[in-house]
Amino acid sequence: MTTMTRRERERQARENEIVAAAEALFCEKGFDATAMDEIAAAAQFTKRTLYQYFQNKEELFYAAALTRFTQLRASVAQAAEAGATGIQRLRLGGEGYYRFFRDQPQKMRLIGELGQIKKRFAGGGARLDALLAADNALFQWMAQAVEQGKADGSVRADVDSMQTTFSVIFMLTGFFNQLAATGETFMAHFGLEAESFCGKSLDLLFGAIQA
Repeated sequence: MTTMTRRERERQARENEIVAAAEALFCEKGFDATAMDEIAAAAQFTKRTLYQYFQNKEELFYAAALTRFTQLRASVAQAAEAGATGIQRLRLGGEGYYRFFRDQPQKMRLIGELGQIKKRFAGGGARLDALLAADNALFQWMAQAVEQGKADGSVRADVDSMQTTFSVIFMLTGFFNQLAATGETFMAHFGLEAESFCGKSLDLLFGAIQA
């Protein structure tokens, strides 16, 4: 294991401080309404220092999003460990997604904005590549759980594994992004309790592919 030099540790610490400040502002205000000047002020660095670490605001956004996406993926995988069958792992993974949303609803804003940022801005470099790799790892995990379920008989044999994985990820992400944006008002209006509402929604989603 390579030991970091003092200079490398200091650089990493500064980078972490910048990312943390940016993340807080992105979650509070959104990408478009957040300026690099604000991030520099929040991190207590000059804007020139920010550009020594990040080429632009998009790259900084990807760095912040990667931190939370990695945490989300870990929450899903950890929750699914108790599952014996493919459908159990998928359902428990969905609960892990819910717990991430429950504990960090503001962080869902980063994940919710990710698709639009990638669409609007070209490039992204190594930080976007790392984010896409994390996204692919979650996709591969879910595809393996679907395949396991088809093999052990807990998932319908007639479903297409890749199409099912795309649909599940899209619906989970969309559901929790929308819940983070308007869920509090929606649930209050209809007298819904968050955990019960999310649990029933997950039942509907995974019940559609359960054998």
